Amino acid sequence: MQIKNFSGYAAVVLFLGLVLQSCTPNPEVYRIARSKTTEQHLGKSIGERTKDAIDDLGLKSWSDKDYERFTSEKAYIESFAEVAMKEMKLYGVPASITLAQGILETNAGKSELVKSSNNHFGIKCHDSWTGDSVSYDDDAKGECFRKYRSPITSYRDHSKFLTTRPRYSSLFELRPTDYKSWAKGLRAAGYATDKSYSNKLIAIIERNDLDKYDDMTLGKRRRQLKKETRKEKVGDVLTQAKTAITSIGKRTREMADQAQDDIANAYRGLAHRVTKGDTLYSIAKKYEVTVESIKKMNLLDTDDLSIGQILEIPKRLK
Repeated sequence: MQIKNFSGYAAVVLFLGLVLQSCTPNPEVYRIARSKTTEQHLGKSIGERTKDAIDDLGLKSWSDKDYERFTSEKAYIESFAEVAMKEMKLYGVPASITLAQGILETNAGKSELVKSSNNHFGIKCHDSWTGDSVSYDDDAKGECFRKYRSPITSYRDHSKFLTTRPRYSSLFELRPTDYKSWAKGLRAAGYATDKSYSNKLIAIIERNDLDKYDDMTLGKRRRQLKKETRKEKVGDVLTQAKTAITSIGKRTREMADQAQDDIANAYRGLAHRVTKGDTLYSIAKKYEVTVESIKKMNLLDTDDLSIGQILEIPKRLK
């Protein structure tokens, strides 16, 4: 009788273990590809060539010649939509707003400022900036603007700029699909002196249907949360199976322990929202992963975190 029960529960554990494995998110799904040979550019669109030119840490330096390919808003969007969606996923700034700001501030990749600085969002130096800079006439003559090695570095700094300054904190209380309120909130918070700044952003978004990228990003998040719910249900069944077989032999107890480990490990590859006091070290210790694996998955080039920031947690290696 005990042997029969053991075989039945072992089959349940084995089957559900396979289900758990199939639910694990692919940690490479958001990786931005890069090219290594000239031949790889042949037959590719502007967007594909641009994404190929940017590696996932933005290490390739861009010059004014890299911007010769940008001839329209469509070309700009094809090139940076994926980057904007990634930033929305990590920092919560709507992709539509990020893309619209990039188009407006750079004249869709054709402005002299972006060609000389890779600055896609018109962010000025301010007192805290210690990196490279360029001088450019804006509200006043010869103002100091931040200079970056590549567009993706500029996009990341834009996300950090909005999430670390208190005057923009009210924006993150808005719905991520409410691009009109976001546009008006940016103007009200003093992002730009142009009184029609918010109307211009809204016009760019609606002219190009940029809000679809917000929906696409949120759709990915919803699918991930559904996977999490499914894992919880599977975990409950595994726990019940473990309870039922704990009285059967040493081998069965070993299988029960493995089932418990599978339950704990099922939560890897999900999301962690940064709260006050969190550090990369404390988060890595909590989930039993390395700091470097978290940084790599989330394209982090520093250890700085922002409250409210969403981090993907890599699956723990056994």
